[in-house]
Amino acid sequence: MKAICFLLLACLLVFVPLAKAQRAGVIDDLDGFVNVRAEKSADAAVIATVKTGEPFTFECENDADWCKVTLTSGKSGWMHLSRIRLHFTEKDLPTNEKDPAGESEIDQFASWRGLNYAGITRRAAHGDAKALKQFLSLAQDADGAAAESIWGIPTVVYHLLGDEKFAKFLLAQPLPYRMMVRNRILDDGLMSPASVYLSRHFPLTARAVFQREMVDWFSPNGLYAIRKVFTDELELGGSKVERAELIEKSGRVLLDLTRDDIGAGAQREGEALWSSDSKRVACLSSDLTVEQGNLFSTPRPAPFKKQTAVYQLSGDSFTRVDLPLSEVPDRDSDTELEGAILGHEYTEPLRWRKPNVLVLERHEYYEKLKPLAHDVEFKSIYPFDRLYQITATIDSDGKATLVWKLRKDRP
Repeated sequence: MKAICFLLLACLLVFVPLAKAQRAGVIDDLDGFVNVRAEKSADAAVIATVKTGEPFTFECENDADWCKVTLTSGKSGWMHLSRIRLHFTEKDLPTNEKDPAGESEIDQFASWRGLNYAGITRRAAHGDAKALKQFLSLAQDADGAAAESIWGIPTVVYHLLGDEKFAKFLLAQPLPYRMMVRNRILDDGLMSPASVYLSRHFPLTARAVFQREMVDWFSPNGLYAIRKVFTDELELGGSKVERAELIEKSGRVLLDLTRDDIGAGAQREGEALWSSDSKRVACLSSDLTVEQGNLFSTPRPAPFKKQTAVYQLSGDSFTRVDLPLSEVPDRDSDTELEGAILGHEYTEPLRWRKPNVLVLERHEYYEKLKPLAHDVEFKSIYPFDRLYQITATIDSDGKATLVWKLRKDRP
């Protein structure tokens, strides 16, 4: 649930500009210099010139195109947002110096994992791939006060690491990991809009994590893959899958998957899980675009959703397997569901037990109005859920037999 909450928060923050704050910057311009203007206009008088590598401080209003900069000489003026790159030094990294107030929450969280937070952070910033992976895992998994302690440090790390090295590291990772890192760093103190900042100042990194069209999710035998096209590579919040196809290695389209793919927002890419014999694939697509309000609001918000579609090799093409997932056993006899509204619904593939036996997990989130204990005339919203493990056995004709198990051994 923590991971879900983080992703929803990331969806929100990707598009929320940073409040006005003074930060350190340097220019990023092919000419090697940028003019500082007396006013917020390219036609305004030039009052100073900043060269590559010369640090300054700046502050930007929300959604502004121009930022007020202050040079080390004390002069102040205006510079266009697109020319400013955040500036960090080794001094911005954590150290092992003891804080009189005691260990921070992120230090404690790292120690619990057997790691030295300051040590792996510095090694990560210097290009140690193992330390970088450990550091990013800490940043992803931290929550509460630990998440607050590490906020902003991933941005420091990859700025010190540099675009080329960071992109090389990301391209060596599997797609789900790259997307996790993308969503994490977008919510880490970049200037808004964060995706545009990355594409301007970290173009290699941006190409590794923002793609309009991609081919991935290759079958174990290397003969098949999935190709997806998105409506916008940079605007995650408003982006969705425009086209999805199951293709041969040659590029020939075997099956159009677009109708079954609801991918949108920060998890638009989805996932694919192939059987070991490459004859079946379970495709997960997610729409976690942010909606406000509870399920009893008017109008009722659209729920977050994750769904799985399964396809099976048939001759020289693939066909869709019918999974009767709406036929949940014993639902009619579940008295707690009376008067409840089904909200978020996640159906995710876990593993192929055999080449034709798929294990899935179904998580359903409900809300229900219940009278208050001290005043039955008033009602409060009571949230609860159901977690099922589903085993689907698929025959050669593409028919699936499902066995449901209500999980009570909650993780």
